[in-house]
Amino acid sequence: MASRDLPFLTDWNEKLAFFRGTLLTHRRPRKFKRYDTAVRRPLATRRRRDEPTADFGDVLQRRRTVRQFSRRPVPFEDLAAVIGGTWGRTGWFDTGEFGLYASKTSPSAGALHPIECYVLAWNVRGLSPGLYHYDVEADELRRLRRGNFRSAAVKAASGQSWVGGAGFLCVLTAVFERSLWKYELENAYRDVWLDAGHLAQTFCLLATSRGLGPFTTVALQDSHIERLLGLDGIREFPVYLCGAGVPAKTRWLLPREP
Repeated sequence: MASRDLPFLTDWNEKLAFFRGTLLTHRRPRKFKRYDTAVRRPLATRRRRDEPTADFGDVLQRRRTVRQFSRRPVPFEDLAAVIGGTWGRTGWFDTGEFGLYASKTSPSAGALHPIECYVLAWNVRGLSPGLYHYDVEADELRRLRRGNFRSAAVKAASGQSWVGGAGFLCVLTAVFERSLWKYELENAYRDVWLDAGHLAQTFCLLATSRGLGPFTTVALQDSHIERLLGLDGIREFPVYLCGAGVPAKTRWLLPREP
């Protein structure tokens, strides 16, 4: 109820004065997170941008939530295209006195991009099983821990065993101070989940375009994930799960025309 019908400034000069009095007097949090000492695995952005793209209308029609997977591993090139295409930076735009803001393929409230991506990979060809963080600035995965995280992924998804049949699981977390730096209002909390939803839809469409079977779930175990990723649950906390694998060959039952 506290986030309903909030008053917003409409006059440009009033907006400018407000932001000068807030943004320029508060130190901006880091735009992206980085694990400096982690093992690095580039995602080859330049090659990815040169690849042909599928027909967008066809991708929209084929998008399905998949829960049955083949045992075949996900090619690393496909994972790279999906992760980089969803969370990667597409450019910068200069706002003058308020600094540089990143652009991505999904919208974000105030272009603040509070959502980080951690990857639990266990069946990806060309990538060692382990826990990774996606570094936006470098467009690369940084390995935080080695090992098979299949069971940890199932537990993160509240015991949904079919998750273990996929190739990888992405944990979307929110670095809340990035949003609060500009929006010190109750609805900043709402914006975080909207941002995660935008990213998840982009993820699903990209995975579909690569022939993968995507899924999303909010049935997550917060405390387990926070311990797994080393989060405090306050400054950064999990908000969404999405993953993909090579889909099993199944026949979709489509509704009949009336």
